[in-house]
Amino acid sequence: MRIKELLISMAAASMLVFGAGCGDDDSNGNGDDAGDGNGNEQEPPLTEIPPEAQNCSIIGNDAPAADCAESTDEVFRFRMSNIQIPPTSNLVGFNLDCYETTARNRYGCKKVDGPGGIDNALASLTNTLKTVGGIDLNDSIGEGVTDGSINLVLVVSGYDGEGDDNCVTVTLVDGETNERLVEPVKGIIKKDGDKLVLIVALDNLPLSIPFQDQSLDLDIRKTRLEFPINEDGSGFEGGVLGGSVVWDDNQGGGLQSIVRDLLASLADSSLDFETVAPIIKNMLDLHDPEIDADPNVCSAISLGLSIDGTAVEAPPGDGDGDGDGDGDGDGDGDGDGDGDDNP
Repeated sequence: MRIKELLISMAAASMLVFGAGCGDDDSNGNGDDAGDGNGNEQEPPLTEIPPEAQNCSIIGNDAPAADCAESTDEVFRFRMSNIQIPPTSNLVGFNLDCYETTARNRYGCKKVDGPGGIDNALASLTNTLKTVGGIDLNDSIGEGVTDGSINLVLVVSGYDGEGDDNCVTVTLVDGETNERLVEPVKGIIKKDGDKLVLIVALDNLPLSIPFQDQSLDLDIRKTRLEFPINEDGSGFEGGVLGGSVVWDDNQGGGLQSIVRDLLASLADSSLDFETVAPIIKNMLDLHDPEIDADPNVCSAISLGLSIDGTAVEAPPGDGDGDGDGDGDGDGDGDGDGDGDDNP
């Protein structure tokens, strides 16, 4: 299916999923915001972020120790071998906004959360696209993992090997070049039975999803990872990645930029940005105060991915994840650790 058909199907999906509530803030369908008198009245406009969502932290009580120092002593290295957007019947993700949104809550734009407040609007959208338009985003992701165009490797350093550890270093690298995709971040490991659960938060995670002759380059914000590592280090199954993709990052980027580029590539398309943008914006379910201060406005779409990983060997002569082969972590390739390219 071509991109044009994808966008048309998104329009159909939007009408199916959200059409009943479009432009209607009440539960009786008359658009007067008055409710129906049976306890389903909608919230009045918010004047501030709800207390439970104020200062929401994606890492919460699982933050690393305050004095945690970065380590280059590599212990685990995993290639992400399976990435799936789950069905709504088996939803994964996290409560990204620290608020359980119902059909009446303006915070979260009345997009109902999953069990325990899970924010994962992408799961519903993906299922609907597959049903309405025959579009399987999981197939596209799977093809990318198989052909190597999605080649993410997770490197864990500094684990002491003794149960819980409140200070490990996590690096994401390109599996082909071993170049860092993000700067190293600090995380923790919790012992849970025969698993070692790695928990880490990232401000941003880049992910390119191939789709036919296009590439959807997503910048996943406020990302949380929980990966249950096998105690023998052989890999992990059922890891969860949760995060959000903003519509407009106020710097010309975000999902809106991807949509503009896709439409620009369709020379014979009758679709324009002004037609498509409202359809996609109606799918947003997270408020991001860095994008828009108005707590009644949703600025991002939530996502949750299920991920498996397989242990892989570090490239010869390199254990620091910077791709230079010297093992000192400064990226200059001379091995002396001073960053000046002189041996």
